[in-house]
Amino acid sequence: MTKRKSKQSKKKTSSAITAQEAMASPEYEPLMTPPEDEMAEQSVEQPVEQPSPLVVPALSEYNQVAECPYTTPIITLKIHADYYTIPQYYLRPFDTLLGDPDCLQYQYYAAKPFHLELVIDPQSAHTFVHYLYTGQYETLETSFEDLQTSDDIPEIISARDSIEFDRAVHTYVAAVQYCIPGLRKMAQEFMARFATRLSIQAILRTIRRVYSSLSEGTSACIWLEDFVRGRLSIAFNGTERRLRQMMKEYEVGNDTLFDRFVVDEVLALYEREQDERIATIEKLTNSGHQVHSLDSLRLEPEPVS
Repeated sequence: MTKRKSKQSKKKTSSAITAQEAMASPEYEPLMTPPEDEMAEQSVEQPVEQPSPLVVPALSEYNQVAECPYTTPIITLKIHADYYTIPQYYLRPFDTLLGDPDCLQYQYYAAKPFHLELVIDPQSAHTFVHYLYTGQYETLETSFEDLQTSDDIPEIISARDSIEFDRAVHTYVAAVQYCIPGLRKMAQEFMARFATRLSIQAILRTIRRVYSSLSEGTSACIWLEDFVRGRLSIAFNGTERRLRQMMKEYEVGNDTLFDRFVVDEVLALYEREQDERIATIEKLTNSGHQVHSLDSLRLEPEPVS
């Protein structure tokens, strides 16, 4: 009996040693569950940074296009009695000018069929179409009578400036109507440039013809009103201060909507001037200075010739 027990104890001891050796072996790795927070950290994959795509630099010597514009269908634009042709490629950036090349319009009184009829002033037609082609501003040269003497040059230049201002105003309206922002900005710049060479009467007469075509309260109308307001202020503070005579020459009353705006702005100028004069008097009085005469601070009625 004693021998049997010793054999059994030896077997138990040897099996325990074998198990310990197996656990100590590098091949034996017990399955251990990590804490939940460590599992959460391990489950979040770090984003793999994607390499930036390779791009061939654009040609610097001249412009390149992906498609030849001159192989696209030709679109005919009708502006009053004139017809202008342009590849469809140049109209694609403008939703208001997208026409179906397979859909021609026929009118009894029209000289030939067309795709789109544009309602813009003929004075701005060439500039409008040229911008669609090139993105540049251009007008047609105006013909004048042959010069007789050098004294005729200033008069012709003045007449040309007036014509170009008219064209810029009508181009501005056309660009607004057909949502051409680049042309709209260019027209604004040329309006401002030519306005410096014209009388306030000439400026108001031109703008009066287009004012009602712009919806009240829109950005286009607000800009035009600010433009007129600025020119009136310059005229009031400059050599053309006699606004009553100016209003007479301008012939107020031909357009109710615009003329009401002009009269209101002129009155605002006089009110502002009056407020400034009153403020000057109060400042002098409060500072202890004696005002001997207010003649220099009084608004005198303008004589009407």
